[in-house]
Amino acid sequence: MKRTIFTKFLFVLAIIMLVLIVYVSMPFTLLMGRAVLKSFGSDYYENIKPEITQGEFAVSLTYKINGETVTVSDIYLCEYLSYDSVLDKRRWSGEMQSTGKIGFVLHRNLTKEIICWIGTADYYMGDMPDLPSPYPIVAECSRFSGSSGVIGEDELYEKYGIELVSWECSPPVQNSFDDFPNTD
Repeated sequence: MKRTIFTKFLFVLAIIMLVLIVYVSMPFTLLMGRAVLKSFGSDYYENIKPEITQGEFAVSLTYKINGETVTVSDIYLCEYLSYDSVLDKRRWSGEMQSTGKIGFVLHRNLTKEIICWIGTADYYMGDMPDLPSPYPIVAECSRFSGSSGVIGEDELYEKYGIELVSWECSPPVQNSFDDFPNTD
């Protein structure tokens, strides 16, 4: 009698442990799903691409720093990277042609850079059709740790004497994503 109770207890404990192991490992398993599929030779997502995979877009920004008006212009280079089937999202990269940064460098000191970017690569490449026009986003970036944070217009003026005046950017391309699963 004691042995059967003990055996049932061990059986229930084993079931609980199995459920716990599956529960804990599920997020990792889902994240690794693409790698597992790839190891079996499934490269479907690597073979599909948007109709347009690269683009060059003229962008300019006018701002005041300590009362002096400055206008900067550059070409924003965009490129398709891949499709992330786990996140169900197309990945793009974008950088300024002259600097390789994601946006205009407005100010730089020993520890920080103030960077302003006007839109993201997915916007310019037609992957955000609901966004009417990008708005400049300014970030304060540590030059050592790589950490950054968005900074508002009031704080930008108070800390650095910078005021955004105007910006212009090329319109996005009309792209096609027919082969992708998350295309409406």
